Amino acid sequence: MNESSEVSGSGFLAALAAIAGLLSIIVVPNLGMQVADMVTFRANMVMEMLSRPELISAPKLVAFWYPFWSGLSVIAGVVLLLAVLPLARGEKRGRPMALGALFIPTTFGIYALWPLTFFPRVMFGQFAFGNLGASAKALIGLPAVIFAIGVIPFFIILLTNKLALRDKVVQFFAFLLLIFTTAIGFMNGHTALRLLWSNLLDNPQLIDKALAVGTVVNWLAVFLIIASIPFLSAGRAKGRWLSLMGILSLTMGNTILMVGQPTVWDYRVGTILALITLIPLFLPGVKIALTES
Repeated sequence: MNESSEVSGSGFLAALAAIAGLLSIIVVPNLGMQVADMVTFRANMVMEMLSRPELISAPKLVAFWYPFWSGLSVIAGVVLLLAVLPLARGEKRGRPMALGALFIPTTFGIYALWPLTFFPRVMFGQFAFGNLGASAKALIGLPAVIFAIGVIPFFIILLTNKLALRDKVVQFFAFLLLIFTTAIGFMNGHTALRLLWSNLLDNPQLIDKALAVGTVVNWLAVFLIIASIPFLSAGRAKGRWLSLMGILSLTMGNTILMVGQPTVWDYRVGTILALITLIPLFLPGVKIALTES
């Protein structure tokens, strides 16, 4: 990406960033906490009705990480509002600021959907007891709204430039893979810590080393990728190297979890997706599309 790829000042992009910023500050935290309440309710119900002791730590993790990502989305909203004026003036810092901020609610939206991987029958209302399946549409819809608040303006701002169509296509798929790989990597860390915590409650002397190490590696890798987005979207080589380190670390973290817990399919999906994201980053055409020539 070179100087000619920058767009001139855009009132449309500035307005889009302002709207996304306000939604990230006002709407995303509210929806995130609603999802947290629904997930906690379902986890408690499944534990009680189906005797699933491995879910005992789920409400505690949800009570921390959903507010964490909600708060992170508020900060992202503030950054988006600060990016409005640079975008309107066509300053080079505007797009990286906006894209780095929009990556947060986009990732949160996918992460908030994690109950769908554990409660598939519940989501489709196949349990007859209580109200467990009554809000399936809400449980799916609320994270989808969070995701949309981030991903729609993200790709509009990303692809509004003077790059060739081929480079735009490369950027679209590269960042799309980064988004899903990052979110699923964080989800796998969440699942691993839930299992580790539940095992420790059952036997305080039983520490699953694969779960412990894999959780830390995945979560640190996720925040490394998040840090890479502003630099990567600005066409900086630093961004490509940060994202490479993050994706490679996610590959290692998911592999550790997969080897330690071979029956958990989530870790296999995370490993495969990380490899699919990692390999193209080494291709010359992708490197040219993502970094300065």
